[in-house]
Amino acid sequence: MSVHFYPEESEEHIADITLIYPFSNDQLENMRHTLDTVTSNEVNLITEDSDAKALIALFKSLSNKVERVSAEDATDIDNTAYGAYLNGKATDLGISLAFKLVCSKMGFECYVVDGRYKSVDHYWNIVKIDGNYYNCDPYRAGERSIAECIFRSDAEISREYWRDSEAYPECNGELNYFIVTGTAE
Repeated sequence: MSVHFYPEESEEHIADITLIYPFSNDQLENMRHTLDTVTSNEVNLITEDSDAKALIALFKSLSNKVERVSAEDATDIDNTAYGAYLNGKATDLGISLAFKLVCSKMGFECYVVDGRYKSVDHYWNIVKIDGNYYNCDPYRAGERSIAECIFRSDAEISREYWRDSEAYPECNGELNYFIVTGTAE
């Protein structure tokens, strides 16, 4: 990226911003098409009998496929859904974008949350199921159980997570992994 101000010696400027992408338009279009195909196939494999179970299946599939990369060690592509689904590695942002993409393809309202986890910048998702919103953190599912990372209320995660409560819907639904799957805690 480059930025030039005109005129240089004035208090008021016109900014000329040039963005240089690492890929050509043809490459970007090919990447978009490939990602669309892969994520559509992923969604088509889901055969669960409820929306909540379908989300758990997508969440597990994504969590199992992706190697987690820290922001410090990431390349630009690791911050994308493409990095998660096609390269098999991603940051918290990349995994959250990937989860949002498949949720959207299935018709679920889903947000990528820009917040903090244990005082460190972190991304996760909020998804709406049966009229209620829930926190879901597919990145943390690599180090914790799925049950600890999906269908969580704001109250349940408040000790470790922080987000601007005005910017996102309140998560206060009563579902959790064990209710949805019918398994014991």
